Amino acid sequence: QEFQKQKNLLKDYFDKEPNQEIHPDEAVGVGAAIQAAALNQKLDQELLLIDVTPLTLGVETVGGLMTPIIERNSFIPTRQTKTFSTMSDFQQYVNISIYEGERALVQDNNLLGQFQLTNLPEKPRGQVQIDVSFEIDMNGILVVKASEKTSGIENEIVITNDRNRLSEEDIQKLIHEAKEHKYDDLKQRELELSKNSLRETIMSLEDLLDEQKEDNIIRLVGERDKDQIEEMISLANEWLDEIDDTEDIQNKFLEVSAFCKNIKMQYNTRQKEE
Repeated sequence: QEFQKQKNLLKDYFDKEPNQEIHPDEAVGVGAAIQAAALNQKLDQELLLIDVTPLTLGVETVGGLMTPIIERNSFIPTRQTKTFSTMSDFQQYVNISIYEGERALVQDNNLLGQFQLTNLPEKPRGQVQIDVSFEIDMNGILVVKASEKTSGIENEIVITNDRNRLSEEDIQKLIHEAKEHKYDDLKQRELELSKNSLRETIMSLEDLLDEQKEDNIIRLVGERDKDQIEEMISLANEWLDEIDDTEDIQNKFLEVSAFCKNIKMQYNTRQKEE
């Protein structure tokens, strides 16, 4: 009678009939056997497949890149952490988007969930460090936590097996697609990483004209030099938008880096002479 009452409560709560095909005694016995084999390191290959991640898990970073946190076929339970930094001055929040898949760009992978880390310390870009940790337990439940190192601000999301997760057929399809596009993905990742390097150099140039930056040279810059710096910034941003060839982007990166280095050397010398 008590068991029937529990079944009715579950039915009312989930609005569907409970699954009664699983025999509790049998489930306990199988679980105990698997655990005993695991402790004795005698699990066969078929059982081991249950305890690995079927796809790589990661987050979206600049340029729409998939940055892996837990690699495919990692044994579970597992916990991995990577540290990221802010990309903008006085950035107040970051978006954490979690994906599973093997492709270079997140647009080709499966979105599992998103959340924000807010109220970040207002500091120049790169000075706010954020730890993003992925933890998977024995049941395959994924907990993604983001925390800011100095303030202790943190937030997390829990992703269960039934939340946006792929079927076995979909998983195999993604793996097959990743193999087919492996060369293209390598090229795309290299392109986006090269573009990120160019973005950072552009921001270094912008810092030279920013009065709030310690390394600014605004006090020493004449109108002509200021115009040259602004023109280079504008050109470099156009290159980011228009060029999709890795070698061309790398050449533009070298050009902008050399310009930035020469400007800094020129005004460092002038500052010492004052």
